[in-house]
Amino acid sequence: MLTTKRANSGRPIDRSKDVAIIDATRAILMESGVMGVTMEAVAQRACISKATLYSRYQNRHALIDAVLQSQTDEFAQSLQSKINNEHDFLQALTQFCWQLLQFLQSESHICLVKILQSHQQLPPELAKRMFELGPDATCQHLRHWLEQYQSYWYLGQPEPLDAKFSTDHLLGMLVGIDMIHQMFLQDVARSIPEQLQHIRRVLRVFFSAYGATYLHPSLDVILADIELKSQAVSDPKLGIIHN
Repeated sequence: MLTTKRANSGRPIDRSKDVAIIDATRAILMESGVMGVTMEAVAQRACISKATLYSRYQNRHALIDAVLQSQTDEFAQSLQSKINNEHDFLQALTQFCWQLLQFLQSESHICLVKILQSHQQLPPELAKRMFELGPDATCQHLRHWLEQYQSYWYLGQPEPLDAKFSTDHLLGMLVGIDMIHQMFLQDVARSIPEQLQHIRRVLRVFFSAYGATYLHPSLDVILADIELKSQAVSDPKLGIIHN
């Protein structure tokens, strides 16, 4: 198994070096593809010694694993908040959808799609590993989360919950057509209002299909708050609204 090595016992772990390593690996992966990720290149980019790098990661594959895992963890964060009521549930799910759409429009994801299309430099085993740690892990996180909190959205249905189908249903509506566009190198960029409108439509259809239309009004409030915060980030003058 490709895993991060343990630091020497007795010495405090410098987490800043791990961040630098992940950032360096991601940058090289996006710029030069899989074959560009070497231990030498990552150590130089992260401004650390090769010995320090090898003390944490065994090889190039372990570095790529770490990059993919870090991205999956970012998506999962929004699903790790404590859920006490339907507002908490809706807040977490909406934030997850927002983060996922943001990633799909990022340069990192666009470059990743191009790398995956470059079959000559991507070994099948690595492609499988990237799938398992990336999209598959994200789907599993969401599936388990939806199943755990089904009482908030799966209402009055005659059949038992099929969490896999429901997760595929949601993600298919959210990102399906965008992924097809990206496969053919077509632009999928949306403005912030367009992204939020897309999330609104997808979640309303999803909730309606499972008898949870009572969530629609709260959804509009949460999306409006996300838009306001996004405007504050793009225009610092608006930050006073949140003080």
